[in-house]
Amino acid sequence: MHIVQKTFTGAFQFDVVYTPASVATPFSGDVTRAIVRTTKTFDMKYDTVFKPQAPFGGEAYARFSKNLFSNLVGGIGYFHGDQLIDRSADPAYEEENEGFWQETADARAMNRAQLEGPYELFTSIPSRPFFPRGFLWDEGFHLLPIVDWDPELVMQIVSSWFGTMDEEGWIAREQILGPEARSKVPQEFQVQYPHYANPPTLYMAIEALLHKYQSTDSTPHNTDTFKTWLTQIYPLLQRNFEWYRRTQSGDLKTYDRPKSFSTKEAYRWRGRSDRHILTSGLDDFPRAQPPHPGELHTDLISWMGMMARSLASVAAYLDEAEDAARYGKIFEAIRRNIDDLHWSAKDATYCDVTVDDYEDSVHVCHKGYISIFPFMTGMLAPESGKLGAVLDLIADEAELWSPFGVRSLSKRDVLFGTEEDYWRGPVWMNMNYLVVRELLHLAQTPGPHQSQATKMYTALRKNLVDTVYNSWTETGFVWEQYNGETGKGQRTQHFTGWTSLVVKVMGMPDLSGGKGLRGHEEL
Repeated sequence: MHIVQKTFTGAFQFDVVYTPASVATPFSGDVTRAIVRTTKTFDMKYDTVFKPQAPFGGEAYARFSKNLFSNLVGGIGYFHGDQLIDRSADPAYEEENEGFWQETADARAMNRAQLEGPYELFTSIPSRPFFPRGFLWDEGFHLLPIVDWDPELVMQIVSSWFGTMDEEGWIAREQILGPEARSKVPQEFQVQYPHYANPPTLYMAIEALLHKYQSTDSTPHNTDTFKTWLTQIYPLLQRNFEWYRRTQSGDLKTYDRPKSFSTKEAYRWRGRSDRHILTSGLDDFPRAQPPHPGELHTDLISWMGMMARSLASVAAYLDEAEDAARYGKIFEAIRRNIDDLHWSAKDATYCDVTVDDYEDSVHVCHKGYISIFPFMTGMLAPESGKLGAVLDLIADEAELWSPFGVRSLSKRDVLFGTEEDYWRGPVWMNMNYLVVRELLHLAQTPGPHQSQATKMYTALRKNLVDTVYNSWTETGFVWEQYNGETGKGQRTQHFTGWTSLVVKVMGMPDLSGGKGLRGHEEL
């Protein structure tokens, strides 16, 4: 072991060079030339893949964009170790009784988790200083920019995540591997539960890979590599999908529900407490009070629709015609049930569902990200009769629209900005990316809402980039979330996980002139 200590005053740099003993000791100039050469290669590729489009031209925006993406990729790491898992299968974990959240709290307090593993994971992370581990719900967002840069790297990461899946199809939502990782996590959050889900965002990366390899610029060699990989991972995707359908299903038979297209496609997050559904990723977003086993969750059925659509596309690509037809039918049933079960004509929005004292199905409407989840996940066709109301909600400054992005909860909601105020108003870039992506799709698709979508897309795209860029120039950091009233970054700093999606937003086409001929396609 060698220990070297250097002391500096002011700005400094030094080189650490590792070479085989048989190689002559390089000069510092060799390293400098290699850095210059590599930087030039990086810059050339970056201009091809991510070059910011108007109105974000100039060196300052380019430097900002490269900083974010480089930090995202720089967070990729290999993790190894055991993890705490509670496989007790306590009956309380079925969450079927009224008051289930109290029963599950008692079951968790029995501390029956055991160490399993070791596991290994190759993944990117949300924040190197604060969240240096893999998060299932974050990872799909992380991979969307990386797909554009290095799709084979994304394949390796996706394979690694599915390599952690158990025989039932469950993937732990938070990968806390080894004692060092556990030392960074409060004890009450260390245990993973095999009935807990998380937003299946890896399927967004699968869709993005499909889109990339179906494009005309893919070489036969690259396409063959992708198809071989997809063939190998396809059974794992199927197993994971069936696990979600089996463990997160909603009850459509016990209670008095409105007539729906399908008697099967309804979903409920497991793992909720009185005030939180951590498993949904939208921790403190307002839900039904009190919790009830008859709840149905708008965000989860939307994620399930995205999964079904993704699997239908994968099956078609692999010439699995019967599978493609089956997943296509599930997708259509989910789309129909989103309208039948979750649309509130009274409130003109999508809502969660619960059961009242008379065991009748009732809507629980808190206008916010939950209300626009069917839109964000691509469940609404351009000709949907519900689309106009969804766009109006997003664009309403008294509800969700702010100069800094789309708020997580309406300003008119009685719970806006209350208690933890985590998902009760602040602007989140991952959700805003989904909104601006869908607006771009509408803006480029003939239909009754094309003009409105174009205006909203142009304004939102600029607002998002300005928010993150201005905060970065002021503080030197990108942040976990942004204040909807001031635009200031808040919570975790150096959050170069999904906030780095602004790189893709900058690369989207400028439609302010109505042309839409420049920029990169988005999926």
